[in-house]
Amino acid sequence: MSDTRQTSGTERFKRPTTETLARRAATMCSNPDCMALTSGPADIETAAINVGEAAHIYGARPGSARFDAEMSDGDRSDITNAIWLCRNCHKLVDADPNQFPAELLFEWRRSHEREIAGRLGKTGATLREKVLDRQLEEFSDCGYLARQIIIDKPDFWEYKLTAELMRHWLEPVKFRWEALEGGLYAPPTHVVGRDGYFLWHSSQLITLTGQVGALTKLFNGEIQQAWGPPGEPGSVRAIYRTCLLIVEACKRLLEWEQTVQFVKVPEAFEEVWRLLCGIGSRQMRQVFEVPTWLANIFSAEKPSGNHHFSVVCDLPDGWEVECQRALQRAMRSV
Repeated sequence: MSDTRQTSGTERFKRPTTETLARRAATMCSNPDCMALTSGPADIETAAINVGEAAHIYGARPGSARFDAEMSDGDRSDITNAIWLCRNCHKLVDADPNQFPAELLFEWRRSHEREIAGRLGKTGATLREKVLDRQLEEFSDCGYLARQIIIDKPDFWEYKLTAELMRHWLEPVKFRWEALEGGLYAPPTHVVGRDGYFLWHSSQLITLTGQVGALTKLFNGEIQQAWGPPGEPGSVRAIYRTCLLIVEACKRLLEWEQTVQFVKVPEAFEEVWRLLCGIGSRQMRQVFEVPTWLANIFSAEKPSGNHHFSVVCDLPDGWEVECQRALQRAMRSV
């Protein structure tokens, strides 16, 4: 028998996750200033004692250390969000999350596993660690959790990586978007005269169509190719680059919406202008839902079934007809 008790907050890790994490750490605390053995013989010859725990890097529930409300429950309970610590160090890092932020714990785990690989004395393992380190340099801007997914490659890692990259990179875009909609900032207003309105209106529609078209191709084609055919692994680099393009398109949509909202048009064209406002936000809301949709599917213990998604960038019903009529009324009044 063995003592496998764990403190509150670790129950969301499944036993296979805990056992794999312990073995990867060689049952040693991952705190570089500790590195204590966490398992050994008990007083009874047929028993073993364990004083190690699978600790959450980002907390398991609201109020816990380093809790991130944007993460799904599945992400929180995945091995990519875990670090093996002795009980004392587990209590230490959770008692002072400011001194022990998530980024530091990810560094602890990576450094510890690299050290263990070196101690194994296997040349192949050491070389693989060197190759992995070089690969990770290319993804230095994608966040610690995404890099841990690249290292661990858990089940369905392609989709989990996509969800985390989008969540991480879209967070500042989403913040700016909500600030724009909430009127929390106001850039300089551009004035469009009567003679220049039609050209301005046409150019905005062309720009919008281009960004919407790019997003449609990226979601409904490129990202699915990056995941690879069914039963075959996807490409980390292709997923990374496609997610970058998605975020860039979202940033340009934000710029477009900002340009449209902060413009002064002649009174005759105000009805047409109001129809343009908010069209970019309509498309962005769909994009913001994708990471959560993906994470929820693969947070299940045994995901099953067929799941399909298609990002449909469209206009409100009757928008084109209403816009054309508004333009005609504006032309008659000037």
